[in-house]
Amino acid sequence: MGRSNAEENKLLFDFFSKHKQQIEEVFGQPLEWLRLDDKKSSRIQLSILVDGYDNTSWEQHFKWHLQNIERLEKAFKPLIGEAYKALNNIS
Repeated sequence: MGRSNAEENKLLFDFFSKHKQQIEEVFGQPLEWLRLDDKKSSRIQLSILVDGYDNTSWEQHFKWHLQNIERLEKAFKPLIGEAYKALNNIS
């Protein structure tokens, strides 16, 4: 979460964290949940180790990103409206 307000970022992270099991079931595998209490932002991510200088693997990595962005969208999209309602309740 990269909103300009740290409190909003933490609220959104906490909201999604409450739905972690549902999100990961739809996504199809565990994600990394990084609240980053000492930072303004928080992250929910999936990462792999790659050699970014090896251009022979770039196409494979582009495909990996596209597939996983689609999976993330499918997992989070049903919850977005409810998350922003919760966010608006603190405003």
